[in-house]
Amino acid sequence: MPPPRRRNAPLWPTDIAGQDVRGTSYGLYTFAYFLGAVVGPLAGGWLYENAGCEMPFYLNSVVLLAGALLVATVLREAPGRLERRQPKRSAPKP
Repeated sequence: MPPPRRRNAPLWPTDIAGQDVRGTSYGLYTFAYFLGAVVGPLAGGWLYENAGCEMPFYLNSVVLLAGALLVATVLREAPGRLERRQPKRSAPKP
């Protein structure tokens, strides 16, 4: 059985960026990803030790809600993507 096909998620920054800034867009996406992977555990551990065991979770929920709001309001659909998603309909057969 062949492995299931899946879309490579990190490609979406290049889908929504223009041709001239595609590399910069992907670079910023990768930078933010790894910055979060480094800073997140350090900040979470510091908050846990100094502000209580529930504070990292409260802060994380605020950050996640802010990110969801940004995605809902700022992120746009890639040009031409809607046309590719919808299946082409053929004329009805008589």
